[in-house]
Amino acid sequence: MKANKTIFLLQSAAGAFILLAAPTAPAATAAAQHAPHIVCDAPVYDFGRKDNRQLVEHTFVLRNTGDISLEIQGVHPACGCTVARIARKTIPPGESTELSAKLNLRGRKGRVHKTITVNSNDPSMPALILALNGVAVTEINVNPDRVFLGTIPSELETNLSVEISSTETSFLITNITCNSPLFEIANHTVESGHVYRLTVSTKPPMPATHLRANIRLYTDNPHYPHIDVPVIARVLGPVSVAPTELILARVGGRPVTRYIIVTPGQVKNFTISKVVTPLPSITTSIVPMPAGGYRIVLGNLVPDDRLNGTSIRLLTDIAGMPEITIPIRILP
Repeated sequence: MKANKTIFLLQSAAGAFILLAAPTAPAATAAAQHAPHIVCDAPVYDFGRKDNRQLVEHTFVLRNTGDISLEIQGVHPACGCTVARIARKTIPPGESTELSAKLNLRGRKGRVHKTITVNSNDPSMPALILALNGVAVTEINVNPDRVFLGTIPSELETNLSVEISSTETSFLITNITCNSPLFEIANHTVESGHVYRLTVSTKPPMPATHLRANIRLYTDNPHYPHIDVPVIARVLGPVSVAPTELILARVGGRPVTRYIIVTPGQVKNFTISKVVTPLPSITTSIVPMPAGGYRIVLGNLVPDDRLNGTSIRLLTDIAGMPEITIPIRILP
């Protein structure tokens, strides 16, 4: 490469002119910067006011304005209530892709701000933040939104009240159903069209179990044709037994060992005196547990048709519960 020179014209003391040539640095040239560049023209979506029983759905458009392919390395919603899917992860220069987002508003009230982070190979924007903003509203309020009875005795009636109300719309409760016969629901009108009070009561005696049920309210409001109210309770009997049914899978005639755990419930001190089995070949042992109760060990159980439909009987000294019966079911 030839160096550029600068010519200087000098005049000597004798009046002669002298030419001098001095080398100069080559002219600086700007090197082209090759890189992808991620752009979203509308990175924030405001969904306004939306009913909290609904999903917010939106599609963000991501463009590559660089001159190298953009590689999407990850899409990360801020929480589990948001799901995001990108159509393709490689976007050539000048092209675009779509990122679809869904936000579940269930159980949310008031202002909502959820973000999605898009990681890429853009050196100037390695993490692009997208956002879903708005307000979750409910026209009909349920307080509390579920009937949680906690641990309740099987022999005593337990009840809890739920208020169904609205200041933004009017509605009438036209029918009430429950998928469990163990509960009774009474409806009291506090203010017709706006406020109702439900009383949920147990119907003893209740079976000792972890109980889940659902109450469904039908209304004349077209936006709320029905409202579900979950019911959760742990019913405490004299003792707690697990499992309540012995389910055995056929294992080619090989004998198996299973366990039955009996722990205190309403009765704190009790004795299991004997285990009665349907076949004399089944071995048994009664092992006291340090915190109270017993572990029953059943050995030499052969899962075949001889046991199907039979039961294990535990003899006790509990008043009103002389024995505990655990049915046996053999899976086909």
